[in-house]
Amino acid sequence: MLNELIILLINLILICSLLYLAKFWNKLSKFFYTHPAYFNIFFILLYTYEQAMFIIIKAIFTTLNQDILSALFALIVLTTVSLHIYSIEIRYKQLAQGFDNLTNENFKTTKEMQMEYNFQINNQNNYIKELEDNNFKLIAYIKEQDKTIRDIFKERKFKKLK
Repeated sequence: MLNELIILLINLILICSLLYLAKFWNKLSKFFYTHPAYFNIFFILLYTYEQAMFIIIKAIFTTLNQDILSALFALIVLTTVSLHIYSIEIRYKQLAQGFDNLTNENFKTTKEMQMEYNFQINNQNNYIKELEDNNFKLIAYIKEQDKTIRDIFKERKFKKLK
């Protein structure tokens, strides 16, 4: 009767722990992502707690089948290791996704800067072409004015000579 009650209690604790973990998994995952040292410390303490509980249960309940108790402890530790590995994988995926997002943002920023640079260069080239066209017009105008002025001086010289 006592053995069944203990097993029932352990199952109840395990189920409640899993429900609690499932309820706050997103917050917990985000916390461990931003605080990796706490993540490692948490699992170290969890492994220590499991071992301590195994030693205490084994010392208190000497009447329990030790093989079953050891197997139960092994299952609990394996479950904890699996959760630890799963958490590490999630953290790795989040880091990789963050890296990909940064890479994409940098690529977009670089592309935008390149487009802006090309736009400015194009504007400068258009402005330079406009200045060159105006410069040629100005040169043509000055030549025309210079010719007109020479013609005026030639006419005046001829008038004076006559």
